[in-house]
Amino acid sequence: MWVATRTVGVEEELMLVDPVDGRPTSAGATVLEAAQEWLGAAADHQVEQEFKMEQTEIGSSPTTDISALRAELLQLRRSVAAAAGSTGVHVVAVATSPFKVRPTATPNDRYERMTEMFGIIARQQLTCGQHIHVSINSPDEGVAALDRIRPWLPMLTAISANSPYWQGQDTGYASYRSIAWGQWPTAGPTEAFGDIAGYHRAIAGLLATGAGDSRQPKARQVHTRRTLQSPAIDANPRRFARNLLS
Repeated sequence: MWVATRTVGVEEELMLVDPVDGRPTSAGATVLEAAQEWLGAAADHQVEQEFKMEQTEIGSSPTTDISALRAELLQLRRSVAAAAGSTGVHVVAVATSPFKVRPTATPNDRYERMTEMFGIIARQQLTCGQHIHVSINSPDEGVAALDRIRPWLPMLTAISANSPYWQGQDTGYASYRSIAWGQWPTAGPTEAFGDIAGYHRAIAGLLATGAGDSRQPKARQVHTRRTLQSPAIDANPRRFARNLLS
């Protein structure tokens, strides 16, 4: 039986911290500049700034070779860590900081709109995650994948839990990142879409409520993401975001 070969890519959001006390530091712009110079013109697009200045993001190339994917992620992590280190900053893979922190939004039109629309929910957000993108062959296949992954989300969240601390406190949750992210108005699993038409209706209904920003697809967050701009499923059980199709 013929089986389609899927490409896979990974994005990782990383925390920028002070090397002495481990507290998040607002060094996103400086680290981005250093990392892009370190990686060179051929790969400088694989590191970006994130929502908050206390973060940076790396992204692999799509591939069908998992060993090559692992090697590329290691190389990107090491390069960004070395570049950040040259500016006096450490990079850590952590979902939430254990320290009290007042996050700083990255100067960006999209992020400014998000902060204006969502107030304290946006201002207090400082969470990092790993996003695994798996290719799909059609919009209908993407919707089918979204509908069928829903029962597995609690288990995926449980086995990936790594964020018990928030603002200097032991929260009592193994994954407080999922709690913090769940404050966004459109966060969480959806009802089954059924087909691509159902997906479009759900997005239209969401935008009609004013809970999402029609100018920015990524501002509509739920528990799995799929988009026609990039034909892939983003499988992160604690983020699971829903993008506008077109």
